[in-house]
Formats: sequence, C-alpha cells, structure tokens
Amino acid sequence: MKKNKINLNLKVQLIILILTAFIFNISKAQPGNYNFNMIDDSLYYPIDIVYDTLYKRYLVSNWGDGNGNILVINTSGEVIDNFFDGLDYAGGMCIIDDILYVINNGDLVGGSLPSSIIEIDINTGKQLSAYEICNSCYLNLIDTDHEGNLYIPDQENGKIYKYNIANHSVTDLATNIVDPFGLCYDESNNRIVFTSGTFQTSKIISVSVYGGEQTILATFPYGYLEGIIKGDSGNYYLSSWGNDFPWGNESIYMYNNSFTSFIKISTNHNRPFGLCYRNDTLIVANWGDHTISFIDLSPFAIKEFDNLSDFIEIYPNPNKGEFNLNISDFMNKKITIGIYDILGKQIFISEEKVMTPNYKKSIDLTTFHKGTYILKVQSKTGIYRDKIIIQ
Repeated sequence: MKKNKINLNLKVQLIILILTAFIFNISKAQPGNYNFNMIDDSLYYPIDIVYDTLYKRYLVSNWGDGNGNILVINTSGEVIDNFFDGLDYAGGMCIIDDILYVINNGDLVGGSLPSSIIEIDINTGKQLSAYEICNSCYLNLIDTDHEGNLYIPDQENGKIYKYNIANHSVTDLATNIVDPFGLCYDESNNRIVFTSGTFQTSKIISVSVYGGEQTILATFPYGYLEGIIKGDSGNYYLSSWGNDFPWGNESIYMYNNSFTSFIKISTNHNRPFGLCYRNDTLIVANWGDHTISFIDLSPFAIKEFDNLSDFIEIYPNPNKGEFNLNISDFMNKKITIGIYDILGKQIFISEEKVMTPNYKKSIDLTTFHKGTYILKVQSKTGIYRDKIIIQ
C-alpha cells in the first residue's frame, strides 16, 4: 500500500501479509461499532466499500493477486454473495447510475503492470469494459463529480488523475503529491479534497476540479491518513494508519467542515482504508484484520459555542505570545486545543487529557506575528471558541 511498507518481492510479501492477518485477526468491538470477521476468509483484504441503492446492499472490493474480488454484504453486515471475480490488487469503487467503477491494479507499488478502471453492470455483475489508466503506477480510492468524471489518486507517481468516462481520456489534475491515498468530491466548493501522508504527519489538501493551485486545509499530526469521505452534515471522516507499530489500534477521525478542528470517533481498527457514509452511519473497510466496521455517528454531533469564559480562562489576554489556559471543566475527558490565524490556518494543535479540576496549559506563540487568533477547544460534546490577541 505504501512505498516504505512494500519493499519485498511479491511472494515474500504475500507470506508476510497472510501471517500478519492471522496474528491480528481479532475483532475488537467498541461502543458505536459493529465489527465482524469472516472465519473462512471470504472477506479477504477489504479496500473499499460502497452502497448500492438499487439493490440495498454493500459492495466490498478485496485485494489479491489474481484472486481479488468484489463481495456483497447485506445491511446486517453479512457476506451473502460473490459479485465479481478476477481482480488483482483492487482499489477504490464508485457507483454511477447502474454501473460500478472499480480500480484494478495489475501490480504493487514498484511494479510495471498497468492499472485500469473496470466498468461492471450492477444488475448482472458482468464486466462491460476495462480502460487502462497508467503503467508503473498504483491507484487508490476514487470518487466522481457526477458530471461524467472520475478522480483517481496515483500513489506511486504522486498524482491525481481526472478520467472522463465518455471519451476515456486521462489528464493530470494535480501533481507533486506525497502518497495520495484517498479523496472525495466536495460539491459545495466544486473541488477535490484528498489526503497526502507520511509516517510522521499527513496533510488534507484541496484542488479545483479544473486543476490549478493546491490548498492545504489542515495538517494532521498523527501519521498516515488514508480514506476520506464527506457526510451529510458537512463533516469529513478520515481513516488513519497512525504512526506506530504494531498495527491493530488505528483510529477514525472526524473533521469539521472548515477543517479547523477534529476528534477521534473510533479506535481499535486494523489498518482502516476505504469509507462509506450512509444514514448517519460510517462503514469502514479494515484491511489489516479482514473486517468491516459500522460506526453510529449520532453521538458525535458537534455543537459550536462562542466565548470560553464559562469553561476556560485565557490569561493574560491580550499578551505578547505567551499565555496560559486554565481549564475548569472537562474533568477526565480528552480535549483538542487548536489555534488558528484569521485566514483559518492552523498554527497550533495539542491533544490533552484533563486530569485535575483546574487544569493548566501554557502556550508559546512568540514566533508568530502580532494580531488576532482564534482558540478552539473541542471535546466530544462541542467546540468552544474565543479570541486571543497578541500585541
């Protein structure tokens, strides 16, 4: 999946993957999650999941070497059928009308075989066509703008392609990207929002559907980000492979619409990848332990409140860049402290566990310019916001 993770020959790689899956093949259910394992391994290495509204079922793409496939999962989370066979290293999927589009990588990162987009009839499960996207590439999760285009990240070459379905043309939408894994179409801004990650930090970046300048929306400080999807409320949900070993305790995160704050909404995943949003439920393909998780999002409805005075004292304020937060609420709770400039760019972030009734946090922003900044303190119950003035 990543260049620094896949550096052995194919046979050795597959042996390691099988052993890894055996070691971690334990489903760890969390509140709000419904996880399941298929003991016959029919759920192979799940990459992506989409919901078929026509037949009221989920379709899951499975990674393999000549034996990759797409499985049918019902709304109770049970594998009930094999929808399509003969894939290699399957990637992202997207349904438009009654056609399923699925990525099929002929090889792993570093290989020379082509990667293609395959069109499959939703009604019959029969392949309609296949079109080559690129050689010596590795394609990940995809999305559509519902205007006849698919957007496809190429991890190996650091690009995002725009694929026109009608004429099968492929153009470079964005280039010079570090490991693009997931993307989604943001209809309200007519842009593509994508993840770009390293083992240390990741970025969430946007680019217009017409190309042009890339805009960094947020920097994520806890390692790899993989899949990304936008929910009906405007929040974004992201899967992460984190930045520590061994794998098996990775998390799912939620960002607000402006990417100024985020919270962790689910843990104990094993290398989560593709995401599906439906009816205030997030469905996660866990590549590492062959499971699918269903996460109830209703407990994570976020309210925003102006003025922190009832909960947090900022002193001194105004200040010269050094100040303290005295937190008198959120006892035994995790909070995220974020500070943003007037353009919304994040300049400081810290996760804290409040262990005392009057928790103190000292912050140093002396390297930043004078001006007004926005402080946001986020818990599971809300986002609390106030101004900081540096003189």
